[in-house]
Amino acid sequence: MKTLLPAARQLINEIRLGLVAALRGGQADLQKTDRERQEELKALGYTILPNFIDADCCTRLRGIIIAALDRYKDQVHLDAQQSDFRLFGLDEFNDKIKSVAFDPRAFQIIENYEGQKSYEGFALTARIRAVPGNLGSGGGWHRDSAANKQTKLLIYLT
Repeated sequence: MKTLLPAARQLINEIRLGLVAALRGGQADLQKTDRERQEELKALGYTILPNFIDADCCTRLRGIIIAALDRYKDQVHLDAQQSDFRLFGLDEFNDKIKSVAFDPRAFQIIENYEGQKSYEGFALTARIRAVPGNLGSGGGWHRDSAANKQTKLLIYLT
């Protein structure tokens, strides 16, 4: 486990630096082709799609998610600290969530990366609140699956 920690820290730092560069709108990052993004995904384990959605779309999606967390509260998974609200499969009930979560361009990159022409998945929508004792999304550092490849499209709306 100790040998994994430096590698994990390095990966987290690389992701952070890449995200900062993308948020700053670095020209080199904006000009990458989808093929280059696929290669980056293969080499680094992640890629960033700058300007994937605009600020208005983020605002609309946040509103949809907050309303759904209230409407489907019996289906919401909530952690012990009352900080991590998760709703699985909202894409089945909301076309806007579905269109963003299963964006054709993003999925073309994922399909090419995985070498498959089909993809099974669902949208996990969540709201994370900063409260004492909150370890972060999913309860802190964790692995979702022991599957050989598990590719995610993460969209932060704040």
